[in-house]
Amino acid sequence: MMLNFRKHPVHLLTGFGIIGIGTRLLLDDAYFSWPPGFRDLANDDIVGFVFIVIGISIAVWAFSPDNNAKWNRWNLVIAAVLMTFLAVYQFLHVIGTGHDNLPWISNAMVAGYIVLIAARSDAG
Repeated sequence: MMLNFRKHPVHLLTGFGIIGIGTRLLLDDAYFSWPPGFRDLANDDIVGFVFIVIGISIAVWAFSPDNNAKWNRWNLVIAAVLMTFLAVYQFLHVIGTGHDNLPWISNAMVAGYIVLIAARSDAG
């Protein structure tokens, strides 16, 4: 099992990072405050739960002995979409509220990083 971790440490770290982001979204029921009509949906626990599930899936794939290419492809596509959506929503939140208190730049970088992982993986 540790041998698989050594083969895919970036996937494992990415999975743990997304689990951390999901945990933060799950625990903070007032993370987003804008726009008022979308705020309640964005702060719903299901959003954080989806991040946690995809993070766990990526981490489990990294430890998996077979490392299925299709599973990897879907993990990375879903993770990239989630992180891109989060970064764009955080950026719009900053524009809408005028407060730059959300980590949209780092989340955009993580989304780009996931795209690079996907491009360099053998899932293609």
